[in-house]
Amino acid sequence: MKKIDELLKELFKSVKNYSRIKKQIANCLANKEDKLVTEFDMTVHGMEKSFILKIERINDHSGDNIGLLFRLIDITKHQELLSNLQDSNQALGLVNQQISENISVTKQLAVAKERSRVSKEVHDILGHSVTIVISLLEMSKKAITSDRSLAGEKVTQAMEIIRGGLVELKKIYERTLQ
Repeated sequence: MKKIDELLKELFKSVKNYSRIKKQIANCLANKEDKLVTEFDMTVHGMEKSFILKIERINDHSGDNIGLLFRLIDITKHQELLSNLQDSNQALGLVNQQISENISVTKQLAVAKERSRVSKEVHDILGHSVTIVISLLEMSKKAITSDRSLAGEKVTQAMEIIRGGLVELKKIYERTLQ
């Protein structure tokens, strides 16, 4: 048992948290555990490496313990790939957030553009209709004393133009609801 302890101490001398791993190995060797799987980091040839240590009991046909199988698996590359994947996921999250913000701004701009278009149409229809109505009413005011039928005709035209303007406003309103 002392040789194993010395061998493990030499093997794991650069392991961070060696006391935790030593305790786990001691429990496994003392028949308290049939299997041990633990992960740790250590320095190998000046480089930080990540490993998984697996210890399994080897039993004969009758179930008696005849030895231990130690497997040391280098998972450094796996950890690097996992770290890269996490970094990529974080970067993609930021890109998705920016895309969502851009979509939101685009929607707001589309709404503003449509409001501007509708406002222009309403302004054009009202401006045209009101200008003509004012002109017709001024003519009917002048004609009321000299030519009553012309004055009545101009008031009727003014009313038709106002009604037509209202119909156009209703059409614009209905188009904006679609």
